[in-house]
Amino acid sequence: MSRPLDSANVTEITAERLAPATFVFLDFQSGPVRVWDGIGSMTWGGNTYVGLGYLGAISAIEETTSVQPNGVIFGLNGVPNALIATVLGDNYNRRAAKVWLGMLNSSDQLVADPDLAFSGRMNNVDFDKGAETAVIRVHAESRLVDLRRTRELRYTHEHQQIHAPGDDFFKYMVRAQSTPLMWGSQRVETYAGGGGSDNGDNGGEGQQ
Repeated sequence: MSRPLDSANVTEITAERLAPATFVFLDFQSGPVRVWDGIGSMTWGGNTYVGLGYLGAISAIEETTSVQPNGVIFGLNGVPNALIATVLGDNYNRRAAKVWLGMLNSSDQLVADPDLAFSGRMNNVDFDKGAETAVIRVHAESRLVDLRRTRELRYTHEHQQIHAPGDDFFKYMVRAQSTPLMWGSQRVETYAGGGGSDNGDNGGEGQQ
């Protein structure tokens, strides 16, 4: 799928000298990680990105014409073994991961703001441990993967409080499921699909 690119970046892409720069943001709970694939620090968008040079790696970012989730793997070489427990113990699941692609001029400065190439969430971290250092890989997935996840939500008072605290719309759902209705002069019994005939506000609530 095509995406708009900054005109200055497009010009650099078609120039004789090509100097791309990749910027990565990983939102770990203990603190955001901002790195890029160059040497030294680079400031962009009010944030400083630490250069990893040859120590960092990123898998190919794939896009297709079909609606399907694609993932990205971020790799970091030469990590001290003492830091492995810290990385694995951090809360990273479903936290943001982003990649931008920019272009550098002959003075190694950005010609324009980098363009967003990937936006997703971290879902796994693994590593290969050596004698003194390790290779850590952070796996991220596109937010499109949410289309494949089932939604375990029910029309109950408890679930409503998760999304709208204080909203009592479903507070009397159990009673409503077992309360007879009058249709003209006829009494119509109501039934809770899949469970029970509790006339009060307590007990198991019927699933919808």
